Amino acid sequence: MRRLLISIVLAIALSCAVLVGDAVYIRHKATVFLQDLKNLDSAEDPTSYFRVLQQKYRKTFMEERCASNTCVDKIVFDNRFLSVFHLAPKCEIRTYFTLEHGSLEMFYMEFTSETSKENSPIVNFQEVFHVYDSLFSQAFFFINPHGRDATEIENGMVDFARISKPKQKEAALGLNLACMTKFRGCKDISELLPTVWKRTRPDAVSSRLRSNADSIADGLQPLPDQ
Repeated sequence: MRRLLISIVLAIALSCAVLVGDAVYIRHKATVFLQDLKNLDSAEDPTSYFRVLQQKYRKTFMEERCASNTCVDKIVFDNRFLSVFHLAPKCEIRTYFTLEHGSLEMFYMEFTSETSKENSPIVNFQEVFHVYDSLFSQAFFFINPHGRDATEIENGMVDFARISKPKQKEAALGLNLACMTKFRGCKDISELLPTVWKRTRPDAVSSRLRSNADSIADGLQPLPDQ
């Protein structure tokens, strides 16, 4: 009986160690990938650096899809092991890289924590690398929702250019990777991306940075940290 009890305790301890190790590994992989995206942004030749990332993550990249002169590569990081055992809601970082005529044009990212089937929070990101019309020749930074006390708390968007301000780009990629391992996940966009949004009411968030979409009235309101 004593041996059986010891065996059970050891089995539980081993299982806990495996789960903790997996949680640490998940966070580490996502952290490294985010740093690689930041390096991609600052690279002298983003297309060449992207080719390096293709090799680095060759086992993780999904099949490349091409149509005419446009190709899209997809890479996904998730917490599948933890979510299968119901230790955390399913959480994904899904990233698409678009190349035109072999040159990197943009990346698009979705970060979500599936805390419910109907209103799971999601943040969408897009960074544009090449200038191809008057809009993208500017250092733009669009976020939605924006301004004070917006009641859209489940769906967020961040759209910026490679030539946008460093502070803006740093905030845009400030994903809260703890969402991947939290037992109850992250319940709104201020938890997914706290560098861009702050919960200011139980049912509302406010943007921490100015957006090019801000109205004159928005611009006159103080930011939530001021």
